[in-house]
Amino acid sequence: MGAQYSSLNELKSNEYLSRFVSEEIISVNDPFWNQFLSFRLQSPFTTAHSKLIDESCSIFLQQFEANNPKTNNYGTLIEVFIRLATAVRDECDDNIVTWQTYSALFILRCITKYFIEIDSEQNLYPYFLPQDNSDRVSLMSFFVDNLFRTTIAIPVESYSYALHLEVLNTLLSLLSIQMCAKEAALISAIYSIFMHRLDPLLISEFTRTLLEHFIKQTECPSALAVAPLNGSNGDSGTLYKIGQSVA
Repeated sequence: MGAQYSSLNELKSNEYLSRFVSEEIISVNDPFWNQFLSFRLQSPFTTAHSKLIDESCSIFLQQFEANNPKTNNYGTLIEVFIRLATAVRDECDDNIVTWQTYSALFILRCITKYFIEIDSEQNLYPYFLPQDNSDRVSLMSFFVDNLFRTTIAIPVESYSYALHLEVLNTLLSLLSIQMCAKEAALISAIYSIFMHRLDPLLISEFTRTLLEHFIKQTECPSALAVAPLNGSNGDSGTLYKIGQSVA
């Protein structure tokens, strides 16, 4: 992570990742984010690939869980993602910003998935509380809202395909609370956002966009497609075949 292409083997020695999960508080405007989010680690296309990423990141995730209550770097990264996603929606052809937006979301999704799996919504609870300067809207509500708007506003092209994959993976990870929750999902803070906090017009437009994407069946760009870990060629699939990687 940081500046160039990254592999799972390089994670342990990555200085940017180590700094992110440490006790250091990183502000939203710190130049650190430009370097940290310049990595190119491919989004998983299979359950096996997803589990391999989870295993490779487990030590960092444990350290991050311990330090995040002090640093709030998770919340800061959400703010960074929202800023980047807004920029991408305004200038869809900026490949660098698009990739940084993807990278931010990839990290957020890995952390969110880990938090949900280990203790349901407890680690995420502070992000469901209304912000002082946001007319009683929580940061998590802003986050989900931006996921919807990103899907709607950005066309599915070769430069944006990875970002669309990660948006869907993140939404599926958030909704997976049903699998890990100790209480009914109807009283889940995450489900409350999806069911009660989003603009109905936004939901309608999001649904229409998903249907259009499904009908088009846009193929995955060859640059993103990888052979499954079992060695078979497999079908690179369309945008909506990636849900299996979140299992």
